[in-house]
Amino acid sequence: MIRATKLVALAVVCAVCVGEGCSSSADDTPYVPAVATGGASGGGTGGAGPTAGSGGASVEEDAGGVDANATGGSSGNHSAPGGGTGGGAADDTGATGGSGGNHSAPGGGGASGGTGGDSATGGTGGSSSSSAASGTIVPLYTYPSDPTWARIIDVKQAHPQVTIRAIINPDSGPGPSRNPSYVTGVANLHAAGIVVLAYVTTSYASKSASAVHAEIDTYHDWYPGLDGVFFDEMSSTPGDEAYYSGLTQYVKGLGYTVTVGNPGTDTAPGYVGTVDTLLIYESDGEPSSSTLEGWHDNYDKSNFGIIPYAVPSFDAAFVQTARPQVGFIYVTNDDLPNPWDSLPPYFEDLVAALD
Repeated sequence: MIRATKLVALAVVCAVCVGEGCSSSADDTPYVPAVATGGASGGGTGGAGPTAGSGGASVEEDAGGVDANATGGSSGNHSAPGGGTGGGAADDTGATGGSGGNHSAPGGGGASGGTGGDSATGGTGGSSSSSAASGTIVPLYTYPSDPTWARIIDVKQAHPQVTIRAIINPDSGPGPSRNPSYVTGVANLHAAGIVVLAYVTTSYASKSASAVHAEIDTYHDWYPGLDGVFFDEMSSTPGDEAYYSGLTQYVKGLGYTVTVGNPGTDTAPGYVGTVDTLLIYESDGEPSSSTLEGWHDNYDKSNFGIIPYAVPSFDAAFVQTARPQVGFIYVTNDDLPNPWDSLPPYFEDLVAALD
């Protein structure tokens, strides 16, 4: 995000008590490796989440049929990326069931399972297809009376299936005192099904864990309805992973369900799982597809999000290209010094494209 230390001096921001940092709903899920789904027809389901799926049961024949002990499909493999094996054959002892879907994108399973064959070999399961992006993460760095708060609620209500995470930022953190406008605003966002995150900066892991805990505790005491915490200025340096894992553990111990970290650039695989989602791109203009590919393909895309700014018009083709790689996409036409003090005119188009 735009760093808090660079924006404190902005008079317009100070006027509305909005810090310039970079950000319990049921539609958020923590990190799990990508696992493909096996053949649906004729047998077993491949692994989903951390547990491998069960193999297909053998199919018993009626009297006069061929042997009743046809071999069922084997369990789906739990690996990233792993394909589940399909179900048992309909006839013939030892016949092979349909193969599970081949994994070709994070989180994708077989689009259609293999059908058990009449003869020795069952049909082959479908190839994986990319599922829709999980949603969008919006740095809502405006005051609760600003029209952006009502607008984001309206868009969520028009597209209830799309996960919208909104980051609130009273004063580059919780601020010096409880703000009744934020109490009401957070409650309204939460009631609309928006996942509300509290902004906390970590100063690239140089801020003590106890200081971060204190800010989190303040949010927890002052603003019921929060769902989690957004860690800005997140380190991407090897060796700091335990710092963020500890912060996430602390957040979850308070009953919150979501953590998002913002290195603002590509990071290392060791950081996957230290928070629920990593923002791997925060810059002007849309990232290239090569920026979003590579080692990230080994993990479920819900682990990654992007927040490009200074994008003048909505680019539906870009969103469709990015969806297989990242789970959370936000784009705005706003620009420096503060890209996060508005919603783009095409915000509903963006959310509709994720629906």
